[in-house]
Amino acid sequence: MTDHPALQSPLAPRRHRLPKAHRLKSKKLLDALFAPGGERPNKAWPLLMKVVEADLVTHSPTQAAFSVSKRRFARAVDRNQIKRHLREAWRHERHDLEEQLVKLQKQWAIVFIFVGHELPDAKRCRKAMRKLTAQAVRQLTPNTD
Repeated sequence: MTDHPALQSPLAPRRHRLPKAHRLKSKKLLDALFAPGGERPNKAWPLLMKVVEADLVTHSPTQAAFSVSKRRFARAVDRNQIKRHLREAWRHERHDLEEQLVKLQKQWAIVFIFVGHELPDAKRCRKAMRKLTAQAVRQLTPNTD
């Protein structure tokens, strides 16, 4: 895992992009994330964040996937809109978490699961994403007490 150049070099200036290399597509990792048991997900209503530490193929410290239940939102248009809001929120809020992961030389596969019952607006998604990334950073930061 330390062979990745992104984990060895200082972070480049923040760029709010979400290239394909940052998107989680590995069936093996997705199965591990959705497997029963394991750690409890972080929660910030209406989002859940499940994480697994993995040796990713890319140089990115994180790869993320986004999920919305077909049972709660029957129309694909609604599911796609929610996922679009979640990707946009992740694109803006991921940097603090990724900086911490780079410091610790870790890589995470992450899935964000929308569990709300109503269509959210972009502001609500961004607020929940900010809470989740802050929780994850606190978990990674060693206690100095």
